[in-house]
Amino acid sequence: MSTLYSALSRAVPSAKRGNPLALLRALSCIYYLRPLLNKYRGVAIDRLSADQCDVLSTVMFKWSTLPIFGGPRWLLVAEAVVTSVLKRRDAPKAHTQALLLLTLVRILLVRGKKSEAKKRHAEVATLIPHISDLNQKARVYRGCAEIVVGLEGAHGKEKARKYLDLADALPGIDDDVRVKTSEMRRVLGI
Repeated sequence: MSTLYSALSRAVPSAKRGNPLALLRALSCIYYLRPLLNKYRGVAIDRLSADQCDVLSTVMFKWSTLPIFGGPRWLLVAEAVVTSVLKRRDAPKAHTQALLLLTLVRILLVRGKKSEAKKRHAEVATLIPHISDLNQKARVYRGCAEIVVGLEGAHGKEKARKYLDLADALPGIDDDVRVKTSEMRRVLGI
């Protein structure tokens, strides 16, 4: 599921720019992702690892923004997955916890709970120094950049730029991570 979601997130921006091959790739990913999501909807969350729940909740959140694929019902399920994992006694690794919180912030923004979203976004910032995997740290910085624009609008663009600069400054991160950071700059107009 993670690989399909990753491929989908890379294909969609190109498809939006009119690339027909990317559109085919995106549709193919959607075709294979949908049955997987339906399979996981009935699974008890406590039987999945925190990392699996992170991927699952992120994909479900994205599905919730697509009315043709189920819309808001996926938002409820994504929120339930995230809150369930965050309440576990055995806390997930810092990067997983940060990514789960970023999904929760996105959900809160969709629900119009901006002040709670800001608090959760601040929690993510406190986790960043504890993330040892530099690729994951870059991913969290990228998520923070995207969200701060949603939280603060045009004023948040300078903060977003700083987050993306921090992601780019990390030594030895994978090329695909750098490409995704560049794509985020383009999307945010930074």
